[in-house]
Amino acid sequence: MFIGETRAQNPGDALFGLPGIHTVEINFPQVGWWDTLVNNKTLSDQTLQDVYMSGNVVIDGNNMDSTGVRLKGNSSYGHPGTKKPIKLEFDEYRPNQRYDGLTSLHLNNSAYDPTMLREKLMLDILRNNGIPAPRCAFALVYFNNSFVGVYTVIEHIDKKFLQTNFNDDRGNLYKGDPNG
Repeated sequence: MFIGETRAQNPGDALFGLPGIHTVEINFPQVGWWDTLVNNKTLSDQTLQDVYMSGNVVIDGNNMDSTGVRLKGNSSYGHPGTKKPIKLEFDEYRPNQRYDGLTSLHLNNSAYDPTMLREKLMLDILRNNGIPAPRCAFALVYFNNSFVGVYTVIEHIDKKFLQTNFNDDRGNLYKGDPNG
């Protein structure tokens, strides 16, 4: 970008354009919230329909009440411990709720990458070479004020991603089937 150029902000530019590590706080008022998240993951896997739990999400001090939260993943979900991959759906319970123009984010646990750099580096290399790829950042993640760990924050590939990267959000968008 040269001096004097103006550009409209694309969804996620503030989140993914800032240097440093973000803070994501996920809070649930319910007793037994962890068991509910795990049960919802099992139910989602059985029915092939995502089941979310409503939670209060604060990203870098910005509050999004009634955000849909669910555990996600296949092999990374099975990694031992409580650092599970997470999906946040900002408009699941509040239509039109967005964070930095985004409707959802993925918090990946980097279960099989002890450096926690491979995903970020690869996505940056792709993007820097003109290949459309999701943006990536890092975040410290907390559940009900307890530190869970460092995660990679990944842009969700959806119609907004297609519009931003291809100027067209029509057509088919496929997701790989791990059992396919």
